[in-house]
Amino acid sequence: MKCLHFILTICGLVFFGDHLKAQLIQIPVKRLEAPVNARTQQDSSQLRLPFWDDFSKSSNTPDYEKWFCCDDVHISAGIGIDPPTVNVASFDGWNFLGKPHVPSALADGAGDSLVSRFIDLSDLSPVQQNTLVISFFYQKQGHGDLPEADDSLRLQIKDNQNQWHTIWKVTGADVARNDIFYQQLIPILQTRFFHPWFQIRFQSFGRQSGGYDNWNIDYIYLNTGRTLDDFAYEDRALTTLPTSPFTPYTALPMEFFRLNPEGYLGQSNVGFYNLDRLLQPIEYSSSVRDIKTGQLLDVMNQNTVLDPNPLGFERRTIVSRPVNVNNLPFMTEDTLMLETKIYINSGDTIFQQLIDFRVNDTVRSVVHLANELAYDDGSAEFGAGLNTRGAQVAVKFEAPKQAYIRSVRIYFPEFTPLSGNFSNPPFFLKVLSRLDTRRDSELYRQQMLQQPLAAINQFGTYTFERPVPVSDTFYIAIEQTIDDFFVVGLDKNTNTSDRIFYNARGVWEPNTQIAGSLMIRPVFGDGIPVGLEDELLVDVKLYPNPGSGVFKIDGDYRDVKIYDLSGREVAFETSYDNEFRLVNPTAGIYLIRFRSFDDYKTLKLMVK
Repeated sequence: MKCLHFILTICGLVFFGDHLKAQLIQIPVKRLEAPVNARTQQDSSQLRLPFWDDFSKSSNTPDYEKWFCCDDVHISAGIGIDPPTVNVASFDGWNFLGKPHVPSALADGAGDSLVSRFIDLSDLSPVQQNTLVISFFYQKQGHGDLPEADDSLRLQIKDNQNQWHTIWKVTGADVARNDIFYQQLIPILQTRFFHPWFQIRFQSFGRQSGGYDNWNIDYIYLNTGRTLDDFAYEDRALTTLPTSPFTPYTALPMEFFRLNPEGYLGQSNVGFYNLDRLLQPIEYSSSVRDIKTGQLLDVMNQNTVLDPNPLGFERRTIVSRPVNVNNLPFMTEDTLMLETKIYINSGDTIFQQLIDFRVNDTVRSVVHLANELAYDDGSAEFGAGLNTRGAQVAVKFEAPKQAYIRSVRIYFPEFTPLSGNFSNPPFFLKVLSRLDTRRDSELYRQQMLQQPLAAINQFGTYTFERPVPVSDTFYIAIEQTIDDFFVVGLDKNTNTSDRIFYNARGVWEPNTQIAGSLMIRPVFGDGIPVGLEDELLVDVKLYPNPGSGVFKIDGDYRDVKIYDLSGREVAFETSYDNEFRLVNPTAGIYLIRFRSFDDYKTLKLMVK
């Protein structure tokens, strides 16, 4: 079964041929950097009960006041579907460095783990021991990769002999739905667990070679004085980040916004969940502030009553009023970074003086008004791509007037390709006025070389040789040059799937396979043409060009690599006097890529 899953997700695109090659596929990608200031097992400090974490204040990695490094799991607001609170811990086959737990494609076994710090249970009375219960919510897949029937999620606890014991296990076959968080309560009764160095460990078992077989965990609570009917909490929580007040855009050129501010106004909304069994009155507030100055610009809601009152265990969507554009200094500022904040006044308190149920009552998101047009929030939970040479993917945009695209920012995440080698191949970046085969629909086309990944969620900027005028509807398209996956970052916190299109068989088709927003952002500027290669030749010169395959580079450069137009790296030899000699050159165009003044640049070399 594991092999079948692998075939259908990745290598099936080779074995099953053109049918699956013609589909846009969601691809697991690297999501984590190495943790900073993380606690390790050498830290022998102990926690006391109650132990509680809903991950609402964590970012990417778990709270190291509660969990040990390196726990591997990724904390995200975009992978869980209808979680108890905003952010979940997501388990897969990447380790904390963003590498597969086991490189072999079909390796199957222990994946991510989430290990608590030591919890002192040595002084619990017999009554307390008899009422110690751990509870948590779990979900299969969510927005991630579907575990197979025999994949599993397990809860283990450590005894007084330093041994782990599995006290709960669920498999893919046990869980009927992948869009529900199920709550589990488990008593801890055996005396061998009541010692000073007690720990809990959640661990997934499935494919170990990447971001596959996802399980999500949220709202972990360990305490005494509980029963197996103790599944309600005096907690009312927000479950999503706020949507943009300029939906669907998370970034917007100031020149567009100034033209028609009211036309871009939307309503921020968030998910809400009452974790209590009782009806509870709720008030909510929403505001926008300027991040650069800290100035509060507008209060859209101030203690607005949520009507009708939420019933016990009810979910609701809270909708903010639109921003008052007259309060935004968009006529005097060229750039604005706006933070939307939504919070609830729900009667939540600090439970037992140790658990602050108020931490999940406030959520924030950011919108940038400058020169970019974007749908994504800047963070990739997954990637999306095709694996056929010549295949294309496009994102639809609109410009309210004629404007000039100067560059496009794209996030190409690290992932595990079919070839096993992550490279930086060339691709064609295009601007289209329509999705058809007419020649006049292609407004611009330029070959680019994919830039090396500098950091997680860091965009590369691909500058055009000349400004490209657009108006009304236009499309940014990427055409790949390799028969392997060519993957663009996919943000799952926003969803503009209806603006994504692909072409793998000579005809453009609307995306129906994936949900999210591709991390492709056109950047606008003035219409003054500037030649990219002319600009580069000011500080770096390549000659003779055209030539026979022997050339020199003068100027500030390092880290030279050479590629042919199919994306294959070309071997070359160098001499002491900066002479480069291609090994077995053939006539054609080559791309010379190097670093100059801490920026990557590319020149074309013609071999006659």
